[in-house]
Amino acid sequence: MDKFFVKLANDESTYKKVVEYMKKTDADYDIPMSMRVNIGDYVKKIISKAVTIAVMENDEIIGMANFYCNDMETKTCYITNVSISKKAQEKGYHLNDFVHAILIIAQKVGMKRLRAETTDRRVLILHKRLGAVEFKREEINGVIHYHSYLEDIDGWLKKDSARRITVLNL
Repeated sequence: MDKFFVKLANDESTYKKVVEYMKKTDADYDIPMSMRVNIGDYVKKIISKAVTIAVMENDEIIGMANFYCNDMETKTCYITNVSISKKAQEKGYHLNDFVHAILIIAQKVGMKRLRAETTDRRVLILHKRLGAVEFKREEINGVIHYHSYLEDIDGWLKKDSARRITVLNL
């Protein structure tokens, strides 16, 4: 099955769609996003500084990932958020697909490795299944944060080349 992601623009329309989506999926996080950040402020930051990709249905976001590809010194891409709604999951989209789409973009801009941080142990387990290594665990305000990395973006994409992912608007 071919899976399509759209790289979203940095504009007011994207801002509104992302805020709407994050509010709809807020309770899906192990710790609701609204308890950790002001959603409007967070979306302004990620829309202006990060790359946002989404799965769309009728001009509505049903799955989204935000990540930074601006560390040109270490050539490391940082995932800040991945959210996959039940609707996107029903359409066959999974974490592996989002990671693959992120890595396509990261590779295109010269990134060599990927880092992620999560407060959800289930997400850490999925990262490890994808080949990531946990390198740090820390407690912040009573919440455990898991840090993981994937060292070889090029190698991972070659190994996972059977996955049929397309990123539009690159």
